[in-house]
Amino acid sequence: MPINSLNRKKLELAKKKNAQKFKEQVKKFKEQPSSSFKVEEEKKDNVLELYQNMSPKEKEIFNRELEKRKIRDNYALYIKYVYPNYIFTKFHALIANICQSVVEKIENGQKVKICISVPPQHGKSMTVTETLPSWFIGRNPDLRCIVTAYNADVAEKFGNKNRQLVKQFGEEIFGITISESQDNKTLWDIDKHQGGMLATGILGGLTSNGGALVIVDDPFKNGEEANNPDIRDKVYDTFADSVATRARGKGNAIIVIHTRWHDDDLIGRLEKSGEWIIINIPCVWEKGEDKLLHRKIGQTLCPELGFDSEWALSMQKLLGQKKWNALYQGKPYIDGGNLVKRSSLKFYNEQTKPTTFSAIEMSCDLTFGGKKASNDNVCLGVWGRNGADHYLLKKIKKRLTFQETLQQLRVLSSEFPLARKKIIEAKANGLATIETLNREIGGFVSFDPKSKSKQERFENAIPYIESGNVWFPDESIDPTIEDDIDELLRFPNGTHDDFVDMVSQYLLNYEYRYGGKVDTDNRFAVLSRAIRGI
Repeated sequence: MPINSLNRKKLELAKKKNAQKFKEQVKKFKEQPSSSFKVEEEKKDNVLELYQNMSPKEKEIFNRELEKRKIRDNYALYIKYVYPNYIFTKFHALIANICQSVVEKIENGQKVKICISVPPQHGKSMTVTETLPSWFIGRNPDLRCIVTAYNADVAEKFGNKNRQLVKQFGEEIFGITISESQDNKTLWDIDKHQGGMLATGILGGLTSNGGALVIVDDPFKNGEEANNPDIRDKVYDTFADSVATRARGKGNAIIVIHTRWHDDDLIGRLEKSGEWIIINIPCVWEKGEDKLLHRKIGQTLCPELGFDSEWALSMQKLLGQKKWNALYQGKPYIDGGNLVKRSSLKFYNEQTKPTTFSAIEMSCDLTFGGKKASNDNVCLGVWGRNGADHYLLKKIKKRLTFQETLQQLRVLSSEFPLARKKIIEAKANGLATIETLNREIGGFVSFDPKSKSKQERFENAIPYIESGNVWFPDESIDPTIEDDIDELLRFPNGTHDDFVDMVSQYLLNYEYRYGGKVDTDNRFAVLSRAIRGI
């Protein structure tokens, strides 16, 4: 037999052996559990050598199996694979990483209870409820998942979305199929395994069903439901009795994800227990450092989806401050207010406004040179005193430079010449303002808060408000007053406190100077001050 013929036979035999070895390796690769997939260092060279000896077709198959393994191991990759046309942002990557962490804790025998509040229409349901169950069950075909929503129709949509993903990708990626004997939109099982999914409305009842992963997505249909105390009680009671108790197994997790509506909604109540991980992802980053997404102040969550700063400003104006804070910032406040209740506030209009005042003063909350954030406003208030009552006659709140602030104070002083006293906290450039304008106008004095914190100052001023002696202009006089009232009611948990500082500074200055004494007769009070040159 010619030597070249012998060599050809040896090469063909070697190629067949390599092909058989490759098939065995791929089979082992596919059968190896995703959670235990670890290639030891000493095996890497063998795999590399095997790969180098593969034909182009074999390499294509091997690479395909490697891609499937990565998808099984990485939830973010799974989302991108099953939704190739979806715009996947940093926000979605963050949510995906949180979900993956929860699943891995379940697989490691740990228990997790987590609440996530996110703004509406940003893809929370797609990233979590419509997709996570299929990935979780694919990795763990003997475990079950329960999903609930505010009604059965929405829950059915969630159940069917995951069902379709398993039908389309389950066998390809995870080697699983749905059982023919139990296959519908709200309840489906995995063939030859114990796992599957149940989807139901939160008030629909779960009977004896249990699951290692329980997801509650938007338990309230709208603000009307969330603002109804009876419905809030019913949702919470059902959750506590029938949902939270269905998390079963050595490792299990409950994920509650919804847009905030009310301080006492489901996340609000769970937060008060102190037993839940609470993650709030606001639409617009407002202050401090965004440690999760590294946004700068003013940056929105998903500008790639059209939710940019211009959109945010427009939506904020459309909804009003209270709804915007709840829905998009995840920061609803207690009905009626936190430290101050709305029922304590008094409002006046042109018909009820006094015609004379015993004294008119200004209270100026400045921003420059102090510790305030650069996005805070200057807030200037003109107050009139009538007997025991204090009336906010005019307010200016906007971002101003030092020179712009000086000019605004000049204009106000001209508009209210009887505002002889103008108080400014004596810190940083506040002193510079006092010195500059006293050379021109006069009447600017420093205010010493006596080392009190912002909250202490406001709490000391609250009795004047609660007694009904502080009057604010209604919207017919000041169309923006509701934003200021919202800030007042949210304090100390609100984003801004410029208006609060201005109000408390004025009332505390009155307290420190007059000890709460009431001017009983405006005529004699004005005459007395004129004689004394005040």
